[in-house]
Formats: sequence, C-alpha cells, structure tokens
Amino acid sequence: MEISHTEMTTKRIQLSNDTVDEVTRKRLLQLVYPGEYLRKEKDGVWLKQDDPHWRHGSVSEDVVRKATELDIAVFAVITAIYEASRKT
Repeated sequence: MEISHTEMTTKRIQLSNDTVDEVTRKRLLQLVYPGEYLRKEKDGVWLKQDDPHWRHGSVSEDVVRKATELDIAVFAVITAIYEASRKT
C-alpha cells in the first residue's frame, strides 16, 4: 500500500536589501508592459511605448492610455528603488 504524507516546515531565511529591491522591482515591472514609460504633457501624464512596428528612421511614440494612478505609482516606486540603490 502506498500513502502520501504532506509535511509543512518553516524555515527562516535572510534576504539582503539588494535582493528585496530586485524582487520588488521585477514584480512592479510585471504590472506594466515591457517598454512602456510615462510622458508628462500639457494635458496630463500618458503611458506610452515606442512604435512596436518601427523599421527605419526615428522611432515614434504610441499612446497606450492616459496614465492611471497605479501606473504613476509603479514608476515612482521603481524610480525610488533605483535611485536608493545607486546611493549605496
């Protein structure tokens, strides 16, 4: 006869601040599509990306949407983490 026994264990591990920053940054970047960025313009803040179909000449920007509060917050935290890590 075969039986299964599930055992739960708890282990404490110590993560460095650099590791926590990297994990946080990667998770935040999952909330926006790769290549997206914010542009402040007269009529507000917009989420944009470089033209994905660009082939020749200068790259144009495509508007994804008007930036939401979450978009702005994600980029603000990513920037803060990046700037804090440069100071250490």
